[in-house]
Amino acid sequence: MQRLTQAVLRDQILDALNEFWFLRSVEEIERTEITFLFRLQTFRAGLFVQVFWGTRSRTLSLALIESERRIFGIDFQRDQWHLHPFGNAESHTPLLSEMGDNPIHSFLTQVEDILVANDLL
Repeated sequence: MQRLTQAVLRDQILDALNEFWFLRSVEEIERTEITFLFRLQTFRAGLFVQVFWGTRSRTLSLALIESERRIFGIDFQRDQWHLHPFGNAESHTPLLSEMGDNPIHSFLTQVEDILVANDLL
């Protein structure tokens, strides 16, 4: 993963609002010098994407949340990507590929596929 910063990730999140048809709004939940938490709201109440970034730990957590529980996610922790697959989000599966320079876009592309395939909107 390239050297991400809060500013780069924030820009990627804001750009996503214009790129992905299923996103209605973006809300900054929390921001400190070392962390931030964003919620990307879909058009369905109770269904949103959550983005957490920890600067010191270089932790990035991306999750699709439905009714206050993660139903799909991808995390970067300890210099390694892992997946919480749809249908079994409690499990950890190492990802063999990187998420690229724009992990927000890569994640939301996968979310879009899940939303469409499972008629979640």
